[in-house]
Amino acid sequence: GKLVKEHWIDRDKVRLPSLRATREPAKKTKKYAKKVQGETIVKGHRSYDLMLNLQLGIRHNIGKVNEEPIQPLVPKDFDKNINRQIFFPHNGSEDTPPHSSTDFYWKTYCPYVFRELRKRFGCDPGQYVYSLCGDHALRELSSPGKSGSVFYISHDDQYLCKSLRKSELGHLCNILQGYHKHVSEHVHTILPKFFGLHRITNPQKSQRVRFIVMANVFCRDIAIHRMYDLKGSVVGRSSGKPGEKLSENTILKDLDLDCTFKMERKWKDIFFRQLEADCEFLQRENIMDYSLLLGVHFQDEEDLQEGAEGG
Repeated sequence: GKLVKEHWIDRDKVRLPSLRATREPAKKTKKYAKKVQGETIVKGHRSYDLMLNLQLGIRHNIGKVNEEPIQPLVPKDFDKNINRQIFFPHNGSEDTPPHSSTDFYWKTYCPYVFRELRKRFGCDPGQYVYSLCGDHALRELSSPGKSGSVFYISHDDQYLCKSLRKSELGHLCNILQGYHKHVSEHVHTILPKFFGLHRITNPQKSQRVRFIVMANVFCRDIAIHRMYDLKGSVVGRSSGKPGEKLSENTILKDLDLDCTFKMERKWKDIFFRQLEADCEFLQRENIMDYSLLLGVHFQDEEDLQEGAEGG
C-alpha cells in the first residue's frame, strides 16, 4: 500500500484500553486452587548448598552428554564404574563454571543410558534443565516412607529427586539394562520413569549423597484428593489410628481403601496386562518390596454439569 495522509493526535487526549479488562476473570473456586507441597529451599536453608550442587551438576551433565553423537547403546554404557567424577571448585575451572556454593565432586552414572531413557519418555532436554535448574528453587518434601530418603521436587512439579543409599544405587545400576529393555518393549509401563542417577561428594564434610531423578506421577492439571500406596497386604497397612482425621497429603494404605474403582472393559484389560508384565519384570529382578501408587480425583457437581454442557 501507499501512505496518502497522516493525521497526528495528542496521546494525552486518547483513552487507551485497559489490558487488565481484556483478561479473562480468574476462577476463584476452591477446586482450581492448587496447593503447593513442600518447603522452598532458599538461602540459609539446610539443603541450600546441596540443591545448588545438584542443579549445577545436572546442567553440566545435560550440556556435555548432548554434545556427544547418539549411538546405539553397548554393554559398557551400563557400567556404573566407567565415568569419572568431576571437581566443581568454588572459583570455577576450565570445565566448570564459578558458583556460590562450596567445592564439591559430581558424578553421573550411565549418562548415555539415561539420555536414551529421557528421549524414550518424551523428555525435552531444555525443559528438563529449566524445570530443575532454572530460576526457581526446588522444594523439599517430608519423607512419606520409612527409608528416611530426602525428596526434592521441581517448581513445576514435573520431577522428583530422591536420595538413595549406596546399596540402592548399586542395585538400580545392576537392573538398569533389564529396566531399559522392559520400558523399550512396553510403552505403557507404569514403572517409575527414571531420568538421571547422580552422586554429590562434599570433601569438607566427607559426605556423599546419591540422587535418582524421576517423573512425578501426580503432576496433573486436576487436584489429587486421595493418594493410596497399595501392596495387596493387610499387615500394618493402615495410615493412622481409627477415627483420626487425615489430610489430603496423607498417603493412605490398603486398609484405608473404602471404595470400588470401575473401568471400561478395554482400559481394564490394558491396565491389568501391563500391571502383570511390570510385576513379572520386578520378579525377574528379585524385587519384592514394591507397591501401586494410586491417585484419586473426585468430580463435584459443577464439574459434571460443565462436562455435560460441553458434550
